[in-house]
Amino acid sequence: MPIRNREILQRRSGITGRRLEPDYAEAHYYLGMALLLSGDLQNGFAECEWRWQWSEFARKNSLSIDRPLWDGSSLAGGTIFLHVEQGYGDSIQFIRYVSAVQERGGRRSLLVL
Repeated sequence: MPIRNREILQRRSGITGRRLEPDYAEAHYYLGMALLLSGDLQNGFAECEWRWQWSEFARKNSLSIDRPLWDGSSLAGGTIFLHVEQGYGDSIQFIRYVSAVQERGGRRSLLVL
């Protein structure tokens, strides 16, 4: 990642020269993005889960579906709903998982906007 982009993400995440505020969801999200871009996928994805606690993100990206998020358990006989979260890139990137859902024995429902 170019140094300039890393510096911008670090500033946005609130981690330059101080500790991350424990409940500041937006900062956790941007920290997660910085970690993902630096190759730290495990910690990056964990920090990016804070996006749902960030009211601005949740307002723009949540769907009114009264179902739990998939926890990785067996899909046999179940249905998984796949949808775009952050734009067209998500659609292109994640459409490949539609067949994986079927291979794991699940039914799938796909929303394309």
